Amino acid sequence: MIVIHFVRFFSISFCAILLLSSCKDEDIASGEPSTISFHHNDGYSSENDGLIKIPIQMDKPQNAETLVHFTISGNAVQADANVEKPDFELLTESPFTIKKGESNAYIEVKILEDSHFEQELENFSIRLDRIVSGNATLHPNLHMLHYSHEIIENDYKLFLEWDAPELIDLNMFIELPNKELISANNDSGFEEVTITNVVDQEQYFVDIWNDGNHPQVSFHLKSLNAGEKEKKTILSGSFSADKNGKNVSEEDENFFLNYLMIKEGQSLKILN
Repeated sequence: MIVIHFVRFFSISFCAILLLSSCKDEDIASGEPSTISFHHNDGYSSENDGLIKIPIQMDKPQNAETLVHFTISGNAVQADANVEKPDFELLTESPFTIKKGESNAYIEVKILEDSHFEQELENFSIRLDRIVSGNATLHPNLHMLHYSHEIIENDYKLFLEWDAPELIDLNMFIELPNKELISANNDSGFEEVTITNVVDQEQYFVDIWNDGNHPQVSFHLKSLNAGEKEKKTILSGSFSADKNGKNVSEEDENFFLNYLMIKEGQSLKILN
């Protein structure tokens, strides 16, 4: 009889110890719930910025970790095995974790350089939609649960336009900072070229050629940033009949004009 009571006491005590140990390891959340929201609601970055961290905040830390689920949307293309030219890679999976004793967390995103001219501005949005576990609630103001991010493109199109394109032929070449030379595509008499991964203050040289058959002609160099609808004129110039261009090839009597171009802010600018 004594042995039976001892076994029962030992079993109950052992179970109690296991229960206490389990509770200690899992850290049961208690106290007043925390409120979760984004630290700010919008942001932007350039294509070549790489890693960005989007902050999430709790109004007070908890004694246990909190898991928060989120969804992502927008016209920017997320990296995937089936996508050739993605715009961003999501590094933080949903749900993300706010650690015990902390009041901040980050959703990490890597902005990718796709070297592709986009017709529309790219963006993605993140929405916090539910608490998976933990002693917390989402902010009652839905605006505080939404974050929008714009990706600023660094790709441009250049257009060379001139008078009477059906009669006169001009050609345009762009020398890149790495000394690579790219030629424009002749489209209905005008020249067009796309330059990608343009970096602030790096030097580009624009070469405009006239075959000399019509030495007097006015031209306009225009640019279009990815996502924009209207071209901007960044240079208006002309070839003169008396061959007063900046450089004339005596060998073949072609006219040749050369201009230095840089990116300043979000615009291309001719310096000479």
